[in-house]
Amino acid sequence: MWGKGEVCKIICTQLQSVSAISVSKRISSERGEVIGNDVGYKVQFESEGGRHSSIVLCTPGVLLKALASTSSHFSKRQHVQGGISNITHIIMDEIHERESYSDLMLAILSCSYYVEILAGKSIKVYAVHGC
Repeated sequence: MWGKGEVCKIICTQLQSVSAISVSKRISSERGEVIGNDVGYKVQFESEGGRHSSIVLCTPGVLLKALASTSSHFSKRQHVQGGISNITHIIMDEIHERESYSDLMLAILSCSYYVEILAGKSIKVYAVHGC
């Protein structure tokens, strides 16, 4: 699995763009970092950080688009670079608030075989709901 010091790429979905932005700023602040380095966000019309960020907050639609773009470039026994190939963990926050993108994302991610084919490896998926 992922041992101490190994590289991780964590994607955390937030239902609202403003939530993804504010939570990513909070995380980077608590880590004493500048937004866009290790912690970033990607929403529909705005992003900060990117491929090299180890924690990225985004909306379910953005993650769904990444899955779709990966699958459209997928051919038999060919590993796709980019898309979801470097993701190690996916956290779906506020899963109790039903939303069409989240429902579709959960259905896709629950099919671990599909995700492993697209990513070329196993991805840990966590569904979290608020208190």
